[in-house]
Amino acid sequence: MRLLFIALAGQHVGYGHLNRCLSIAEGALVRGLETAFLILGEGADIIRRQGHLAVEASWPGVVPVEFYDGDVGQTIAIIDVAHPMSFSNQSELTFLFQKARMLADRIVVIDSLGEHSFTAQMPLITADVFIIPYIGGAEILGNSATMLVGPEYALLSPKYAGMPIRQINETAERVLVTFGGSDPQALTLTVLDALDQIKQKLSLRVVIGPLFSEDLIFSIKLRSKELNHDVELVFSPPGLVEYMLWADIAVAASGLVKYELAVTGTPGIMISINEVHDQVNRPFAREGLQRDLGVTTDPVLIGKEINTLIRSSAERRKMAERGQRLVDGKGVERLIANLL
Repeated sequence: MRLLFIALAGQHVGYGHLNRCLSIAEGALVRGLETAFLILGEGADIIRRQGHLAVEASWPGVVPVEFYDGDVGQTIAIIDVAHPMSFSNQSELTFLFQKARMLADRIVVIDSLGEHSFTAQMPLITADVFIIPYIGGAEILGNSATMLVGPEYALLSPKYAGMPIRQINETAERVLVTFGGSDPQALTLTVLDALDQIKQKLSLRVVIGPLFSEDLIFSIKLRSKELNHDVELVFSPPGLVEYMLWADIAVAASGLVKYELAVTGTPGIMISINEVHDQVNRPFAREGLQRDLGVTTDPVLIGKEINTLIRSSAERRKMAERGQRLVDGKGVERLIANLL
């Protein structure tokens, strides 16, 4: 059995779709399944370094089928392309599904929430399995034979299964800053400006994603040297679990990373990169697992929220307990068991 992943990735769409597919692929290898990736955008080198067959294709554009020589009857295609950019080219998207049917016996679609989802944009698209791995997904009626819905299907690396119960320090001084694979809004810099307002000396670990621009990396390096905190820049780590377990709090984008923060019991602050992400994030935010600031680039506001959370061990403890109660890190395991 082979899993063929078709995913968006690139500086403008981020690395979240591809990272989610990598988590499934990691679990698939444990079960002895083969994997291959068709990446609509960029990121094939990252995938190859982790031992997977991968090719890139432009999007929208011609989807190459000749790269794939697997047995169609033994192939499951997992499509992760729910994004505003995709839905602006619905004819190309329909063509993509037709090509996927030529390559695989079964089609699995990973969908989103809100108006930029297949449910909202292309309800007539059919698949054998729809996965909506989010808090709030249960409100959606799908169009497939199988619906896998809710945070129990959060698609995280198998490394997140079996996390220890988070022990909350009374004094918080370790801060993780992470804004995805590309950080298109340069929010990492905004957060560094916010942290500069905090007088308490902190230890910071700042994640530099694989698709950060050279200009952004240069600016982050320069700004980090100006802070009165101990700063370590972490370049394109294979995962964040060790950094989340190290941190007392995190300041992060409101994308898929919030489920990793939940399962590790890492309290923190979420900032959405745009209104689309903010809308999708609202059901999660209502659970109170993180402080949600919505869409903001105000370093003063962010700094005040960080300072408040640092000083409140009781709030950090509540966040940790709620997160680990809601997400157990076994979503990939459940998905693969279902597919098999």
